[in-house]
Amino acid sequence: MQQFSIRIDSDSANQRFDRFCRKFFKPYPHITLKDIYHWIRKGLIRVKLKGAEHIRKAEENITLYEGDQIILHNIISEQLVDKSQLKTNSGAIQTFMSKQGRSWETLIIWEDEDWIAWNKPAGIVAHEGNKHTEDITMNQLLEFKNLADKHSGVIEEANKTFKPAFGFRLDKDTTGVLISAKNYPALQYINELIRDHNITKIYLARVQWETSRNKNHINLPLFKGFNATSGRAQTFVNQEKGLESTTIVTTLQNVNHERLWPISLVKCELLSGRMHQIRVHLAHLWHPVIGDMQYGNAVINRIANKYTHITRQLLHSYNYQFIDHHDQEISIIAPVPKEFNAFWEMNMKWI
Repeated sequence: MQQFSIRIDSDSANQRFDRFCRKFFKPYPHITLKDIYHWIRKGLIRVKLKGAEHIRKAEENITLYEGDQIILHNIISEQLVDKSQLKTNSGAIQTFMSKQGRSWETLIIWEDEDWIAWNKPAGIVAHEGNKHTEDITMNQLLEFKNLADKHSGVIEEANKTFKPAFGFRLDKDTTGVLISAKNYPALQYINELIRDHNITKIYLARVQWETSRNKNHINLPLFKGFNATSGRAQTFVNQEKGLESTTIVTTLQNVNHERLWPISLVKCELLSGRMHQIRVHLAHLWHPVIGDMQYGNAVINRIANKYTHITRQLLHSYNYQFIDHHDQEISIIAPVPKEFNAFWEMNMKWI
C-alpha cells in the first residue's frame, strides 16, 4: 500500500496536531490513544508544512494550518480499515443484495473525484433510525464503499475527518438516482445547487386513472406534520401553513388495464424538494401513485399486489442533471425498475 497523505483543509485547520489525529482515528476502535501518541513520538505520523520541501517529525502541540499535510507510515495506513467490521458489514450487505440478484457494487452508476451516484433499490432506508435499527441503510453502503476504497488504496490523499454524505434523500421504497459527496466542498456545492433549484430532477411514476395529455404545473403548498394513527411523519396540502411547492407533471402513457382500470405513466419534474412532494401532489389530484401505502388507494394497491405482485410505490428517481464546479454538464440516469413494466405483461388495451 502506498504512503497515505492527509491534506488539511479549512475545516481541519487551526487546531493542535494531536487533537486532529485523535479525531481522525476515532472511526477505528481498534486504534487506541496509546497507539496514536506512540506513533507521533516515533515519527510514524509526520507533517509537511505548506510550502516546505521536507516532511518532518512534529511535536504533539503544534498548530495545523490550511495546506499542511500529515503523512502516515505504511504500518499505520494498513490499519485504517477495521477488517472485522468490513467483513461484518460485507456479510449483511451481500445478504441484502443477493435477495435482489445483484451485488452492492452494481448500485454505483456514476463516479468521479467528487461524487458518487447510486441507483438506490427499493426497501432500503437512507439512514439509521428508531424503526430501522436492524436494516441495511444507504449510509452504511456509503461508509462501506469508503472503507473498501481505503483498504484497496484507491483513496491515497484526502481529508479523512470528513465523512462522505448524501446531498438529499429518497423514501425507503422509492428507487433511482441518489448522489453522495466524497468531500466537504463537493457536499457544499451540491447542497447549494439543491437549495437554489439549479438541479433538474426528473422522476417517473405509475399512477391511477388517465392523466391529462397537457403539461400540468401543480402548485400546492405542503406542510410537514405528524399522523397520530400511523405514528409517523406525513405531508399535507395546507394553504395557510404550507411551504411553496411545485411539481411539473407530463403524461408519457395512458393505458387501460383489465384489472386496474385506466393507469398512466407520468414524468414529474421537481421545482422544490418537500418531503413526499410528488406522492402528495399526485394523490391530491386523484392520481395517487400505484403501490403507495400512505397516500394511495388501498383497493387499487391490493389489486396491484394480487395480480402484479407490486409491493411498493412505483416512484423512480430517473434523471439528475446539473453543472458541476468545472462547468461540465452532468446527466445521470438510473435504469427503470422491472416493476414498472409489470402491467405490460398482462392483456391490456392501449388508449
